[in-house]
Amino acid sequence: MYTDYDVSCKECDVFDGLEMCDNCGYAVCGHPACVSSFPHYKNSVWSVCNSCKEIVLKKFKPYYEKKIEASPETEAVMALLLLSN
Repeated sequence: MYTDYDVSCKECDVFDGLEMCDNCGYAVCGHPACVSSFPHYKNSVWSVCNSCKEIVLKKFKPYYEKKIEASPETEAVMALLLLSN
């Protein structure tokens, strides 16, 4: 029986909307065919419906880590630590 409180998934139209798309705000069921999840700040998850997925992916920027040069002293200490185990 349908009531005003029932929420259906935007993608598959199943009345099981457990998550909310963080981009458009519509309900999604959480099935991998309907939603994609990405890591976010402070170990949270950012869920996006597949309709918004391409829009969001275009906004991603690559992340490059800085390579830190190790000094000879640091390499010697690391070698000793490895040998002690």
